[in-house]
Amino acid sequence: MTIVTDYKQCRRCGFERADYELNRSTSEESVDCRMCGHSEAVERAEDADGKVTCKHTVTEGSGALFYRARDGGEFVARYLSS
Repeated sequence: MTIVTDYKQCRRCGFERADYELNRSTSEESVDCRMCGHSEAVERAEDADGKVTCKHTVTEGSGALFYRARDGGEFVARYLSS
């Protein structure tokens, strides 16, 4: 499994450093904008017969929230949808 991460321009607000992730094994991808909260994802599903389908989900977004503990460490991101 190979996952590629990069930045893409947000389709909604034009922010040039929206988080982009691509799973090369499954062709699943997602874009999450840190400025406006816009989110897009393509997810792959396989049924019992082996038929593969893809689902494209778009969330318009209402901003983004980032926070971390006082001692530093990792941060948490929440993309707001309402």
